[in-house]
Amino acid sequence: MTNKLIISIFISLLFFSCAQPHKVSWHKSMNQLAESTERLIPLLYTKNEFSKPRNEHIIADEIKAMSETVHTFSREDISRITGRDPLASYAVLNMEQNLKGALKSFKEGNLTYSKMILKSTFSYCFNCHSRNIQGRQLNLNIDLTSFHLQASEKAELAFALRDYDAFYKTLTKYLEGSKNEKNSFEKDTSLKYLLAYSVRVKNDPMIALRVLKRVRYKEKQKYKKDLYRSWEKSLSNMAKDKEIKPPFQRALMLFDQAKKNDAFKYDEHRYVDYLRITNLLHNSLLQSGKSKEERARSFLVLGMSYDVLHAISFWGLPNHYFEACIHEAPKSKIAKKCLQEYEDNIIFGYSGSSGTHVPYFETQKIQKLRALVNAR
Repeated sequence: MTNKLIISIFISLLFFSCAQPHKVSWHKSMNQLAESTERLIPLLYTKNEFSKPRNEHIIADEIKAMSETVHTFSREDISRITGRDPLASYAVLNMEQNLKGALKSFKEGNLTYSKMILKSTFSYCFNCHSRNIQGRQLNLNIDLTSFHLQASEKAELAFALRDYDAFYKTLTKYLEGSKNEKNSFEKDTSLKYLLAYSVRVKNDPMIALRVLKRVRYKEKQKYKKDLYRSWEKSLSNMAKDKEIKPPFQRALMLFDQAKKNDAFKYDEHRYVDYLRITNLLHNSLLQSGKSKEERARSFLVLGMSYDVLHAISFWGLPNHYFEACIHEAPKSKIAKKCLQEYEDNIIFGYSGSSGTHVPYFETQKIQKLRALVNAR
């Protein structure tokens, strides 16, 4: 082998190694993210610790480390673990944007805003960790009982960290105590988190059913009693259901039944059914061999289901799925329906007492989606 050939091969190998990004395994990246989270959470949720000068370098370093770790998540790893479900890519993208924004605000001295962004970041962990039982418990050394948070906030954080023991203890203690009678909204939110855990993670309706019956017994408002009875009925039906049909067909059947009984778009009487529908479709999307039309329909139903479930940190998911539906099958009838749902949500979201004021960037995005749907 001549010297010229050896040099040529060496240069080619050097170029290739520099051009290829260093891939870190999903497992290792998640461990790195967990370690940074373990160090950051106490400083974030313990009173005044986030603003103390002695913690400044630690906080900045951990936010930066988390941002860099999330950036290493590859599309290949995400697809391998979650199939063709766009949920994880949505969560990762938003986490990365949030962490960059939090670090920038922190360095500029805007600690309150930085803290707010960081706390919202964990809702994206909840989105993925609550979709089904897939994944491992993290076993982080964090004492959530020491944080002065509302029950639903503490529950969401525990769920995001996969600390299911702390999650269940927090919610049952609150819901079966006397404090929940003082705040109806907090009680309902806490119940919805428990329903998500029972239906989507544990696939055991009896977990929520036992607590829900005791809560309903103490409830004084007739509307709430009726709402809780509807949830109980759905949980009882789930316990009896043998689920012989494949997940996709079962989800569509449940969805049609739920929509027939809905009094309006955001009717929560079938809340449990929509949790079941999303769980079935997330599991269905893990399977290979789905047609574009089947995936697009799955995205449509997921978006419409999350419209009802939005109260517990699912607020960004409906439009994400409607958009994914349009890109999956752009010229189809399903895409037109997804576009309509997307536009309705945008208009509703930017409407108020002074009228409807849709910002320019949203209008531009709608026009691009319309072009995809109406392309010839």
